[in-house]
Amino acid sequence: MATVGRLSHADIENKIYGSAQMHRRFGYKMASGLFHKKDGYFGRKIRPLPPVRVLDKPTPDPPPKCQYSLTKDQLSGLFGHAKVHNLLPSGYCTRDYDYYKPE
Repeated sequence: MATVGRLSHADIENKIYGSAQMHRRFGYKMASGLFHKKDGYFGRKIRPLPPVRVLDKPTPDPPPKCQYSLTKDQLSGLFGHAKVHNLLPSGYCTRDYDYYKPE
């Protein structure tokens, strides 16, 4: 395979875009003046390493884990009149609930 002619875009300098926005649409970014190469201000800073930590004694063992069991009432998180359905103490059940007993 052979290439005959020029590979680059020869008349790029003679192209007329018409406006700055059309220039941006063709992939040119806005720039203000001369392009400055990045210097040492940008990027990772060169600084000394932090001081070395000396580990003389090992870390203490964590405390033993405890296991707790909760009843069904404790798991629900409800207490007082929120524990009982609204219809039950109003006569739809014969059971007396101690949450609603007058004192």
